[in-house]
Amino acid sequence: MSGGNDRTSFFLSGGLTDQQGSVVGPNNRYNRASFRLKGTHQVTSTLNVGGNFNYVDTRGRYVQKGSNISGLLLGALRTTPTFDNTQYLDPTFGLHRSYRFPNPTPTSINSSRGYDNPFFTLNNPGNRSELGRQIANVNAEWTPLGWLTVKETLGGDYYSENRIEALPFTSSQAPSGRVLRFDLNNLEIDHNLIATAVRPIGKNVDLTFSIGQNLNSRRFRSTFVEGDNLKAPAPFSLQNTLSTTTNEFNSLAHIESYFTQADVGLYNQLFLSGRLRNDGYSTFGASKRRNNFPAFTAAWTFTNALHNDEHKGILSFGKLRFAYGETGKEPPVYSAITALSTGINAFGSGFGDFINATQNGQPALITSFLIGNSALRPERSRENEYGADFGFLDQRADLGLTWYNKRSTDVIIAVPVSAAQTGATQQFANAASLSNKGVEISFNMRPVTTRNVAWEAGITYGRNRGVVNSLAGAQFIPYNNEGFVGAIGSSTVGFAPGVIRGLDFARCGRGLKVDIDGDNVVEDIDALCGAGFKPGALFLNTDGQPVVDPTDRVIANPNPHYIMGFNSSLKLMNRLTLSALVDVRKGGQVWDGTRSALVNFGTHEESLIRNQQGIFGKNFLTDIYPNVAGPGALNGGVVAFSTPDEWATWFRGEGGSFGQTSAQFIEDGSFVKFRELSLNYTFDQPVVKRLLGFSTLDVRFAGRNLHTWTKYRGLDPEANLGGAEFLTQGLDFFNNPQTRSFVLSLNFNR
Repeated sequence: MSGGNDRTSFFLSGGLTDQQGSVVGPNNRYNRASFRLKGTHQVTSTLNVGGNFNYVDTRGRYVQKGSNISGLLLGALRTTPTFDNTQYLDPTFGLHRSYRFPNPTPTSINSSRGYDNPFFTLNNPGNRSELGRQIANVNAEWTPLGWLTVKETLGGDYYSENRIEALPFTSSQAPSGRVLRFDLNNLEIDHNLIATAVRPIGKNVDLTFSIGQNLNSRRFRSTFVEGDNLKAPAPFSLQNTLSTTTNEFNSLAHIESYFTQADVGLYNQLFLSGRLRNDGYSTFGASKRRNNFPAFTAAWTFTNALHNDEHKGILSFGKLRFAYGETGKEPPVYSAITALSTGINAFGSGFGDFINATQNGQPALITSFLIGNSALRPERSRENEYGADFGFLDQRADLGLTWYNKRSTDVIIAVPVSAAQTGATQQFANAASLSNKGVEISFNMRPVTTRNVAWEAGITYGRNRGVVNSLAGAQFIPYNNEGFVGAIGSSTVGFAPGVIRGLDFARCGRGLKVDIDGDNVVEDIDALCGAGFKPGALFLNTDGQPVVDPTDRVIANPNPHYIMGFNSSLKLMNRLTLSALVDVRKGGQVWDGTRSALVNFGTHEESLIRNQQGIFGKNFLTDIYPNVAGPGALNGGVVAFSTPDEWATWFRGEGGSFGQTSAQFIEDGSFVKFRELSLNYTFDQPVVKRLLGFSTLDVRFAGRNLHTWTKYRGLDPEANLGGAEFLTQGLDFFNNPQTRSFVLSLNFNR
């Protein structure tokens, strides 16, 4: 709703969303209510004021997922086909039953079920969240002179979120029950003051000069409480647990910035811009808090120099552009100082022999395991960008070309330090450098543009090549929270960030020396591969089976070779619009950890081969290892497995999730996705206003993720264990796939 008069205007809107998730059950919902009020008022002919207020309330009920023995898919996909999961409660005692624990008794209320029955997971009401968020600002614009404008914006962003994650009695993750509570509170206040002067100099020169200040303050508070051992089956609250552990974190950071920018337009064809920003961050040490970041852009519309201001003709528009800019990234809060901690479970070998800082009831604090670095500099990125934009055939088609080169130095990472000398294990340091080079291309055409018919189509293409250039002398740094042992995300010198490291089987052409028989005699793999082997061929021993290569190496690059998008829309009679979008990803490898686990349990389609003879290079893993060599590949190949028991030994050992090698489960994650198809109709007849009081009514029906074409054997090559938060993509371990959805929406417009 909007309204006002010649000096005052307002806009008011509200929205409600009630969304049912893709899995059946009462605990898979998302509700959102939003409200917005915006207003402006002209106080005088030179002063305007305004304000904006947004409030959002979201509430949800969720289902456990992912790498979680109480998650949905982990128990569902590992269940043998002969077990009926729908009867998830025992009919006699009403207790949780699963295929690994089919006959529970009253004495098993504190016993794990191995893996939770998926229907038990779906009906667990203990996972929920509530969030309230307010975003507001007030602004003023003063024009004391015709060429000078001063703008002030003061705003705030506040949210408070409460999350509960609870596991009932008999859950496999916590058989005695557990309640986790997260309370998150964030407040950000931002002030922007900008003065802009616009003065033409003669007929062909336009000059704009701006100077400003930005002040920002961010306060974050979190409290995490873990309650273990439920006293009673309900409620899922901390008071209903026998013991609790609390972890609290508070942070406060400030930013003070000053900036200036000058823009020059020459002869309506050459446009130059220069910017300098000085940022001060409280997260740096006192001697390193202020830093300068320059930027410059230039663009030349050469068709204007050819007197084609109206954008007509075969080459109706042409522009060349260049940009250079520097940006900085601050370190995590409190990285510059060495703090103290309470030292819960502070010292030990990792096998339960912890020594706490508190002894005999006497409280104490210990030095943090992260030592401060007051000499930290900003993580600085320098980027060059070159581009060209063209229009053709009276702007019926346009082409955009961009090439960029971004270099990041002084990248802030946690590096190991000597615990004997410092009492700490890590320190943040400016210890890495990396680069990103890429190309972006877009092409759009409008072949039909008439009063009653309009057809548009477009293509986008993007390719990025990232390389880690240095890591403070190290060859790689693992991301211990992103992946699993044997398939862990990493930054590795010479590769893009986020590549996956692990073990592979021995391959020919790698110069390997491996003990293949366990007799402590190292043998030359390349020599055993024989003459004429293809580089990268899988080495097979005399038993026809591969041999583990103990070298930790990069086994997968989840970054795609390129991505593309195709879009098209057709509009008829100015009312009916049909639109479609197709996404393409070429390349990008995925570790199919789900498949590795399922072959171990014998529930994956791949394990059906157990009733046949298996020969590497002939009928087994030929997509991963198409070429084989060595004594096990002679004379058509040695049979590696001939009985179900031999297959079971393989799948439960090196051929499954409990083996050492993960490279055998690396697959191509390329896909083509029919991302969206939508149909929109606009009702603008007089009867709409007469009956509904609105000028137009838009009715839209859309389907998303309608189909995926891929050779990937998992559920979805686009899903990732850690979601978008992980730098490492391409980790599939019982992830929920993206959902196919259908949306019907009604938009009423005044």
